[in-house]
Amino acid sequence: PDLEEPAKVNDDGSRNITVTTGDIILRGKQSGYSYEMSMGDSNTITVSGISSAVSKVSAKSLKLSIDASKLSYGDNTITLSVPDGDKYTVVNTCTVMVKVTETQ
Repeated sequence: PDLEEPAKVNDDGSRNITVTTGDIILRGKQSGYSYEMSMGDSNTITVSGISSAVSKVSAKSLKLSIDASKLSYGDNTITLSVPDGDKYTVVNTCTVMVKVTETQ
């Protein structure tokens, strides 16, 4: 039987994970406002560590979220805060743009 291909881990034990806006939860939305997310210049998070652990990390498993209650009206650029895991560290993260507008 075909087994699922494990995620590609680089020789140095690092791995780039592609993030989409669908992977990010917007918490604390304020009523009367709408929020439009888009990815910044880079949409990858790099993790590094034990390859067996790194290969299991996904954008969903990172549980990415943004606290919308801290955003201001207009355009916001947020650098995602990604905590290290038990067997991997987060080498670099990415930015997300959130446009906050009043709902009509």
